[in-house]
Amino acid sequence: MSTLYGAVDLGKPERQEFFGETRKMIQDMVTLRESEDAAEKLAMESSGIVPPISSSGLYQRDFDAAIQMANILKERKDDFMGTEEGRLQYQQGLDQLSFFLEDRKKYYNTTHPILVQNTRLKQSGTNPQQWASQGLMDGRTMEEYVAKTTELDTNRFSVKFDGGSFVLSDATGDYDINDPSLVDLSWFDESNYLVQTQPVRPQDFYNVNRPKDDTKIFEDRNQVVDWVAATIMSDTTGLQKRDAVRWFVDSDANTEGLTEQQILDAPNAIERAVDAYAEAAVQADWKAFVKKTEEKKGKEKDKQKENLDALISGVQEGMSVETTVNGEPGSVRANYAPLYDANIYIGSVEGEDVKYRLDGIYVDDEGRPIFALITSQGTVFFDSDFDDDLFKEIESKMSSKYGEQSLTKLIKEMV
Repeated sequence: MSTLYGAVDLGKPERQEFFGETRKMIQDMVTLRESEDAAEKLAMESSGIVPPISSSGLYQRDFDAAIQMANILKERKDDFMGTEEGRLQYQQGLDQLSFFLEDRKKYYNTTHPILVQNTRLKQSGTNPQQWASQGLMDGRTMEEYVAKTTELDTNRFSVKFDGGSFVLSDATGDYDINDPSLVDLSWFDESNYLVQTQPVRPQDFYNVNRPKDDTKIFEDRNQVVDWVAATIMSDTTGLQKRDAVRWFVDSDANTEGLTEQQILDAPNAIERAVDAYAEAAVQADWKAFVKKTEEKKGKEKDKQKENLDALISGVQEGMSVETTVNGEPGSVRANYAPLYDANIYIGSVEGEDVKYRLDGIYVDDEGRPIFALITSQGTVFFDSDFDDDLFKEIESKMSSKYGEQSLTKLIKEMV
Protein backbone atom coordinates (compact mmCIF):
# COMPACT_ATOMS: atom_id res chain seq x y z
CA MET A 1 0.00 0.00 0.00
CA SER A 2 1.30 3.46 -0.81
CA THR A 3 1.49 6.06 1.90
CA LEU A 4 1.50 9.83 1.96
CA TYR A 5 4.30 10.18 4.51
CA GLY A 6 7.09 10.51 2.00
CA ALA A 7 7.18 9.83 -1.70
CA VAL A 8 4.40 7.50 -2.74
CA ASP A 9 5.98 4.37 -4.20
CA LEU A 10 3.85 2.29 -6.49
CA GLY A 11 6.83 0.97 -8.39
CA LYS A 12 7.19 -2.56 -7.15
CA PRO A 13 9.02 -4.78 -9.66
CA GLU A 14 6.20 -7.29 -10.01
CA ARG A 15 3.82 -4.49 -11.02
CA GLN A 16 6.24 -2.92 -13.47
CA GLU A 17 6.71 -6.20 -15.28
CA PHE A 18 3.03 -7.13 -15.29
CA PHE A 19 2.60 -6.59 -19.01
CA GLY A 20 6.05 -7.81 -19.94
CA GLU A 21 6.83 -7.54 -23.65
CA THR A 22 3.60 -5.69 -24.49
CA ARG A 23 4.93 -2.40 -23.08
CA LYS A 24 6.83 -1.56 -26.24
CA MET A 25 3.74 -2.08 -28.37
CA ILE A 26 1.47 0.64 -26.99
CA GLN A 27 2.89 3.46 -29.10
CA ASP A 28 2.28 1.40 -32.18
CA MET A 29 -1.27 0.83 -30.99
CA VAL A 30 -1.85 4.56 -30.69
CA THR A 31 -0.50 5.40 -34.13
CA LEU A 32 -2.17 2.49 -35.92
CA ARG A 33 -5.54 3.07 -34.32
CA GLU A 34 -6.76 4.99 -37.37
CA SER A 35 -8.52 2.01 -38.83
CA GLU A 36 -10.32 -1.00 -37.43
CA ASP A 37 -8.32 -3.32 -39.67
CA ALA A 38 -5.00 -2.06 -38.31
CA ALA A 39 -6.21 -2.42 -34.74
CA GLU A 40 -7.59 -5.89 -35.43
CA LYS A 41 -4.39 -7.04 -37.09
CA LEU A 42 -2.25 -5.77 -34.21
CA ALA A 43 -4.57 -7.40 -31.68
CA MET A 44 -4.51 -10.73 -33.55
CA GLU A 45 -0.76 -10.81 -33.88
CA SER A 46 -0.03 -9.80 -30.32
CA SER A 47 -0.87 -11.64 -27.17
CA GLY A 48 -2.45 -9.52 -24.50
CA ILE A 49 -1.46 -6.14 -25.85
CA VAL A 50 -2.61 -3.37 -23.51
CA PRO A 51 -1.29 0.12 -22.75
CA PRO A 52 1.64 0.19 -20.32
CA ILE A 53 0.81 1.03 -16.73
CA SER A 54 3.37 3.16 -14.93
CA SER A 55 3.06 2.18 -11.30
CA SER A 56 4.90 5.33 -10.15
CA GLY A 57 2.29 7.84 -11.20
CA LEU A 58 -1.07 6.65 -9.92
CA TYR A 59 -2.88 6.46 -6.66
CA GLN A 60 -3.22 2.88 -5.43
CA ARG A 61 -6.98 2.96 -5.98
CA ASP A 62 -6.56 3.85 -9.66
CA PHE A 63 -3.62 1.52 -10.17
CA ASP A 64 -5.65 -1.45 -8.94
CA ALA A 65 -8.54 -0.48 -11.23
CA ALA A 66 -6.20 -0.31 -14.22
CA ILE A 67 -4.80 -3.74 -13.34
CA GLN A 68 -8.33 -5.16 -13.32
CA MET A 69 -9.07 -3.58 -16.71
CA ALA A 70 -5.91 -5.04 -18.19
CA ASN A 71 -6.71 -8.49 -16.81
CA ILE A 72 -10.20 -8.39 -18.29
CA LEU A 73 -8.83 -7.54 -21.71
CA LYS A 74 -6.18 -10.22 -21.53
CA GLU A 75 -8.42 -12.96 -20.23
CA ARG A 76 -11.24 -12.27 -22.71
CA LYS A 77 -9.10 -11.45 -25.70
CA ASP A 78 -9.80 -14.64 -27.59
CA ASP A 79 -13.54 -14.18 -27.15
CA PHE A 80 -13.34 -10.62 -28.44
CA MET A 81 -11.31 -11.59 -31.48
CA GLY A 82 -13.98 -14.04 -32.68
CA THR A 83 -16.33 -11.40 -34.06
CA GLU A 84 -16.12 -7.98 -35.65
CA GLU A 85 -18.23 -6.55 -32.83
CA GLY A 86 -15.90 -8.16 -30.28
CA ARG A 87 -12.83 -6.74 -31.95
CA LEU A 88 -14.44 -3.29 -31.88
CA GLN A 89 -15.24 -3.67 -28.19
CA TYR A 90 -11.70 -4.84 -27.53
CA GLN A 91 -10.35 -1.73 -29.23
CA GLN A 92 -12.75 0.41 -27.24
CA GLY A 93 -11.52 -1.25 -24.07
CA LEU A 94 -7.91 -0.49 -24.99
CA ASP A 95 -8.81 3.14 -25.71
CA GLN A 96 -10.64 3.48 -22.42
CA LEU A 97 -7.77 1.97 -20.49
CA SER A 98 -5.34 4.34 -22.21
CA PHE A 99 -7.61 7.30 -21.40
CA PHE A 100 -8.00 6.14 -17.79
CA LEU A 101 -4.24 5.91 -17.29
CA GLU A 102 -3.48 9.33 -18.71
CA ASP A 103 -6.42 10.93 -16.92
CA ARG A 104 -5.45 9.44 -13.55
CA LYS A 105 -1.80 10.34 -14.02
CA LYS A 106 -2.77 13.98 -14.52
CA TYR A 107 -4.95 13.80 -11.45
CA TYR A 108 -2.12 12.28 -9.41
CA ASN A 109 0.47 14.79 -10.61
CA THR A 110 -1.87 17.68 -9.81
CA THR A 111 -3.06 16.59 -6.38
CA HIS A 112 -0.34 14.45 -4.84
CA PRO A 113 2.14 17.34 -4.27
CA ILE A 114 -0.60 19.23 -2.43
CA LEU A 115 -1.31 16.24 -0.18
CA VAL A 116 2.38 15.79 0.59
CA GLN A 117 3.00 19.48 1.25
CA ASN A 118 -0.05 20.07 3.43
CA THR A 119 0.40 16.88 5.43
CA ARG A 120 4.01 17.70 6.22
CA LEU A 121 3.10 21.26 7.18
CA LYS A 122 0.33 19.93 9.39
CA GLN A 123 2.74 17.50 11.06
CA SER A 124 5.30 20.24 11.71
CA GLY A 125 2.74 22.82 12.84
CA THR A 126 4.15 25.32 10.32
CA ASN A 127 2.19 28.02 8.56
CA PRO A 128 4.14 28.97 5.41
CA GLN A 129 4.88 32.62 4.73
CA GLN A 130 2.79 32.74 1.56
CA TRP A 131 -0.29 31.95 3.67
CA ALA A 132 0.67 33.84 6.82
CA SER A 133 1.29 37.01 4.81
CA GLN A 134 -2.37 36.90 3.80
CA GLY A 135 -3.60 36.13 7.31
CA LEU A 136 -4.50 32.59 6.27
CA MET A 137 -3.78 29.07 7.48
CA ASP A 138 -4.79 25.50 6.66
CA GLY A 139 -8.05 24.88 8.48
CA ARG A 140 -8.08 21.12 7.98
CA THR A 141 -7.02 18.64 10.62
CA MET A 142 -4.47 15.90 10.30
CA GLU A 143 -7.32 13.41 10.56
CA GLU A 144 -8.93 14.87 7.44
CA TYR A 145 -5.73 14.42 5.46
CA VAL A 146 -5.35 10.86 6.68
CA ALA A 147 -8.94 10.15 5.62
CA LYS A 148 -8.36 11.58 2.14
CA THR A 149 -5.14 9.62 1.76
CA THR A 150 -6.93 6.47 2.83
CA GLU A 151 -9.64 7.12 0.26
CA LEU A 152 -7.11 7.48 -2.57
CA ASP A 153 -4.67 4.80 -1.52
CA THR A 154 -6.81 2.20 0.18
CA ASN A 155 -10.35 2.26 -1.18
CA ARG A 156 -10.88 -0.17 -4.02
CA PHE A 157 -13.09 -0.36 -7.11
CA SER A 158 -14.43 -3.51 -8.62
CA VAL A 159 -14.27 -3.33 -12.44
CA LYS A 160 -16.48 -4.92 -15.08
CA PHE A 161 -16.55 -4.60 -18.88
CA ASP A 162 -20.03 -4.44 -20.32
CA GLY A 163 -20.99 -3.59 -23.89
CA GLY A 164 -17.59 -2.19 -24.75
CA SER A 165 -17.34 0.07 -21.68
CA PHE A 166 -15.63 -0.29 -18.33
CA VAL A 167 -17.67 0.36 -15.19
CA LEU A 168 -16.10 1.08 -11.80
CA SER A 169 -18.08 0.18 -8.70
CA ASP A 170 -17.64 0.82 -5.00
CA ALA A 171 -19.90 1.13 -1.97
CA THR A 172 -21.26 4.46 -3.22
CA GLY A 173 -22.37 3.22 -6.67
CA ASP A 174 -21.29 2.64 -10.26
CA TYR A 175 -19.11 5.05 -12.23
CA ASP A 176 -18.10 5.46 -15.82
CA ILE A 177 -14.31 5.73 -16.14
CA ASN A 178 -14.58 9.39 -17.18
CA ASP A 179 -16.97 10.35 -14.40
CA PRO A 180 -15.70 13.82 -13.29
CA SER A 181 -16.53 13.09 -9.65
CA LEU A 182 -13.66 10.57 -9.60
CA VAL A 183 -11.14 13.30 -10.38
CA ASP A 184 -12.74 16.16 -8.49
CA LEU A 185 -10.12 18.85 -7.82
CA SER A 186 -12.25 20.98 -5.53
CA TRP A 187 -11.02 19.21 -2.38
CA PHE A 188 -7.49 20.35 -3.25
CA ASP A 189 -8.42 23.96 -4.01
CA GLU A 190 -6.92 26.41 -1.48
CA SER A 191 -10.21 28.25 -1.26
CA ASN A 192 -11.74 25.12 0.28
CA TYR A 193 -9.20 24.60 3.06
CA LEU A 194 -7.51 27.92 3.83
CA VAL A 195 -9.13 29.86 6.64
CA GLN A 196 -8.26 33.07 8.43
CA THR A 197 -5.67 32.88 11.17
CA GLN A 198 -6.78 33.71 14.68
CA PRO A 199 -6.26 37.44 15.34
CA VAL A 200 -3.28 38.27 17.51
CA ARG A 201 -4.46 39.11 21.00
CA PRO A 202 -3.87 42.77 21.94
CA GLN A 203 -1.55 41.93 24.86
CA ASP A 204 0.44 39.59 22.64
CA PHE A 205 0.78 42.28 19.97
CA TYR A 206 2.42 44.67 22.43
CA ASN A 207 4.68 42.02 23.92
CA VAL A 208 5.92 40.91 20.49
CA ASN A 209 6.21 44.30 18.78
CA ARG A 210 7.17 46.60 21.64
CA PRO A 211 10.38 48.58 21.12
CA LYS A 212 13.43 47.09 22.79
CA ASP A 213 13.79 50.06 25.13
CA ASP A 214 10.15 51.08 25.17
CA THR A 215 10.17 52.11 28.80
CA LYS A 216 12.90 54.61 28.01
CA ILE A 217 10.86 56.03 25.13
CA PHE A 218 7.44 56.41 26.74
CA GLU A 219 6.74 58.62 29.70
CA ASP A 220 3.22 57.38 30.39
CA ARG A 221 0.64 54.81 29.32
CA ASN A 222 -1.13 57.15 26.89
CA GLN A 223 2.03 57.43 24.83
CA VAL A 224 2.24 53.63 24.64
CA VAL A 225 -1.38 53.34 23.50
CA ASP A 226 -0.81 55.99 20.83
CA TRP A 227 2.30 54.15 19.64
CA VAL A 228 0.41 50.83 19.31
CA ALA A 229 -2.38 52.48 17.30
CA ALA A 230 0.08 54.32 15.04
CA THR A 231 2.09 51.14 14.45
CA ILE A 232 -1.02 49.23 13.36
CA MET A 233 -2.34 51.99 11.12
CA SER A 234 1.03 52.33 9.35
CA ASP A 235 1.45 48.59 8.70
CA THR A 236 1.83 48.29 4.94
CA THR A 237 0.70 44.65 4.84
CA GLY A 238 -2.68 45.48 6.35
CA LEU A 239 -2.58 42.30 8.46
CA GLN A 240 -2.18 44.07 11.78
CA LYS A 241 -5.11 46.32 10.94
CA ARG A 242 -7.24 43.31 9.98
CA ASP A 243 -6.31 41.55 13.23
CA ALA A 244 -7.40 44.60 15.20
CA VAL A 245 -10.68 44.76 13.28
CA ARG A 246 -11.41 41.05 13.74
CA TRP A 247 -10.69 41.33 17.46
CA PHE A 248 -12.94 44.40 17.69
CA VAL A 249 -15.88 42.61 16.02
CA ASP A 250 -16.17 40.15 18.93
CA SER A 251 -15.26 42.62 21.68
CA ASP A 252 -17.52 44.55 24.04
CA ALA A 253 -16.29 47.74 22.39
CA ASN A 254 -18.32 46.88 19.26
CA THR A 255 -21.55 48.27 20.68
CA GLU A 256 -23.10 48.70 17.22
CA GLY A 257 -22.56 45.10 16.22
CA LEU A 258 -20.56 45.99 13.11
CA THR A 259 -19.28 43.18 10.91
CA GLU A 260 -15.68 42.89 9.76
CA GLN A 261 -16.49 44.04 6.26
CA GLN A 262 -18.55 46.99 7.47
CA ILE A 263 -15.61 48.16 9.54
CA LEU A 264 -13.07 47.66 6.75
CA ASP A 265 -15.29 49.67 4.40
CA ALA A 266 -15.38 52.68 6.76
CA PRO A 267 -12.09 54.46 7.64
CA ASN A 268 -13.55 55.99 10.78
CA ALA A 269 -14.71 52.58 11.96
CA ILE A 270 -11.25 51.15 11.35
CA GLU A 271 -9.68 53.85 13.50
CA ARG A 272 -12.18 53.13 16.27
CA ALA A 273 -11.37 49.43 16.13
CA VAL A 274 -7.63 50.07 16.17
CA ASP A 275 -7.91 52.52 19.06
CA ALA A 276 -9.89 49.98 21.10
CA TYR A 277 -7.36 47.29 20.26
CA ALA A 278 -4.48 49.57 21.32
CA GLU A 279 -6.19 50.34 24.64
CA ALA A 280 -6.54 46.63 25.33
CA ALA A 281 -2.92 46.00 24.35
CA VAL A 282 -1.39 48.10 27.14
CA GLN A 283 -1.86 47.07 30.74
CA ALA A 284 -3.73 49.53 32.91
CA ASP A 285 -0.92 49.59 35.47
CA TRP A 286 1.82 50.30 32.93
CA LYS A 287 4.53 52.46 34.47
CA ALA A 288 7.10 54.58 32.72
CA PHE A 289 10.72 53.56 32.90
CA VAL A 290 11.71 56.97 34.28
CA LYS A 291 9.68 56.42 37.41
CA LYS A 292 11.07 52.95 37.85
CA THR A 293 14.59 54.26 37.33
CA GLU A 294 14.23 57.03 39.87
CA GLU A 295 12.86 54.55 42.36
CA LYS A 296 15.75 52.23 41.68
CA LYS A 297 18.25 55.05 41.90
CA GLY A 298 16.78 56.08 45.23
CA LYS A 299 17.24 52.58 46.60
CA GLU A 300 20.80 52.45 45.28
CA LYS A 301 21.65 55.77 46.88
CA ASP A 302 20.19 54.62 50.18
CA LYS A 303 22.33 51.50 50.03
CA GLN A 304 25.45 53.47 49.13
CA LYS A 305 24.87 55.87 52.04
CA GLU A 306 24.36 52.93 54.35
CA ASN A 307 27.66 51.41 53.20
CA LEU A 308 29.50 54.72 53.61
CA ASP A 309 28.05 55.27 57.08
CA ALA A 310 29.19 51.77 58.05
CA LEU A 311 32.67 52.51 56.71
CA ILE A 312 32.89 55.78 58.63
CA SER A 313 31.68 54.15 61.81
CA GLY A 314 34.42 51.55 61.46
CA VAL A 315 37.24 54.09 61.36
CA GLN A 316 40.02 53.33 63.85
CA GLU A 317 41.68 56.34 65.48
CA GLY A 318 45.32 57.00 66.40
CA MET A 319 46.89 54.25 64.30
CA SER A 320 50.60 54.34 63.40
CA VAL A 321 51.35 54.31 59.69
CA GLU A 322 54.61 54.37 57.76
CA THR A 323 55.17 57.45 55.67
CA THR A 324 57.74 60.08 54.86
CA VAL A 325 58.58 62.80 57.36
CA ASN A 326 60.72 65.68 56.13
CA GLY A 327 61.91 63.52 53.25
CA GLU A 328 62.96 60.65 55.49
CA PRO A 329 61.17 57.37 56.20
CA GLY A 330 59.16 57.52 59.41
CA SER A 331 55.71 57.06 60.84
CA VAL A 332 52.80 59.28 61.84
CA ARG A 333 49.66 58.87 63.84
CA ALA A 334 46.53 58.73 61.65
CA ASN A 335 42.98 57.52 61.58
CA TYR A 336 42.40 54.35 59.57
CA ALA A 337 39.44 53.13 57.48
CA PRO A 338 39.67 49.40 56.55
CA LEU A 339 38.74 48.75 52.92
CA TYR A 340 40.00 45.22 52.32
CA ASP A 341 36.47 43.84 51.91
CA ALA A 342 35.62 46.45 49.26
CA ASN A 343 37.60 44.42 46.67
CA ILE A 344 39.12 47.48 45.02
CA TYR A 345 42.12 46.77 42.80
CA ILE A 346 44.60 49.30 41.43
CA GLY A 347 46.30 48.48 38.16
CA SER A 348 49.53 50.39 38.68
CA VAL A 349 51.04 53.05 40.91
CA GLU A 350 53.72 55.56 39.92
CA GLY A 351 54.32 53.80 36.62
CA GLU A 352 54.85 50.37 38.12
CA ASP A 353 53.03 47.58 36.30
CA VAL A 354 51.88 45.88 39.49
CA LYS A 355 48.37 44.96 40.57
CA TYR A 356 47.46 46.20 44.04
CA ARG A 357 44.53 45.59 46.31
CA LEU A 358 43.33 48.46 48.49
CA ASP A 359 43.69 47.46 52.12
CA GLY A 360 42.66 50.75 53.72
CA ILE A 361 43.05 54.49 53.96
CA TYR A 362 44.94 56.48 56.59
CA VAL A 363 44.29 60.17 57.11
CA ASP A 364 46.68 62.22 59.23
CA ASP A 365 45.91 65.34 61.25
CA GLU A 366 46.46 67.52 58.21
CA GLY A 367 43.88 65.60 56.20
CA ARG A 368 46.48 63.98 53.97
CA PRO A 369 45.41 60.53 52.67
CA ILE A 370 47.82 57.61 52.79
CA PHE A 371 46.72 54.50 50.92
CA ALA A 372 47.70 51.06 52.16
CA LEU A 373 48.01 48.76 49.15
CA ILE A 374 48.69 45.02 49.27
CA THR A 375 50.85 43.10 46.81
CA SER A 376 52.26 39.61 46.84
CA GLN A 377 55.31 41.09 48.60
CA GLY A 378 53.29 42.66 51.44
CA THR A 379 51.72 46.04 52.22
CA VAL A 380 53.05 49.29 50.78
CA PHE A 381 51.98 52.83 51.61
CA PHE A 382 51.50 55.67 49.16
CA ASP A 383 50.97 59.31 50.05
CA SER A 384 48.44 60.97 47.81
CA ASP A 385 47.10 64.37 46.86
CA PHE A 386 43.47 65.05 46.02
CA ASP A 387 44.26 65.67 42.38
CA ASP A 388 46.69 62.88 41.54
CA ASP A 389 45.84 59.82 39.44
CA LEU A 390 45.87 57.35 42.34
CA PHE A 391 43.33 59.37 44.31
CA LYS A 392 41.07 59.77 41.25
CA GLU A 393 41.20 56.04 40.45
CA ILE A 394 40.28 55.00 43.98
CA GLU A 395 37.55 57.65 44.15
CA SER A 396 36.06 56.29 40.92
CA LYS A 397 36.17 52.65 42.01
CA MET A 398 34.60 53.40 45.39
CA SER A 399 31.62 55.20 43.81
CA SER A 400 29.60 52.06 42.94
CA LYS A 401 29.59 50.85 46.54
CA TYR A 402 29.79 54.05 48.54
CA GLY A 403 28.41 56.67 46.15
CA GLU A 404 29.84 59.54 44.14
CA GLN A 405 32.76 61.40 45.82
CA SER A 406 32.62 58.86 48.62
CA LEU A 407 36.40 59.00 49.14
CA THR A 408 36.33 62.75 49.58
CA LYS A 409 33.42 62.49 52.01
CA LEU A 410 35.17 59.72 53.97
CA ILE A 411 38.38 61.73 54.36
CA LYS A 412 36.46 64.76 55.59
CA GLU A 413 34.82 62.60 58.23
CA MET A 414 38.16 61.04 59.25
CA VAL A 415 40.03 64.30 59.95
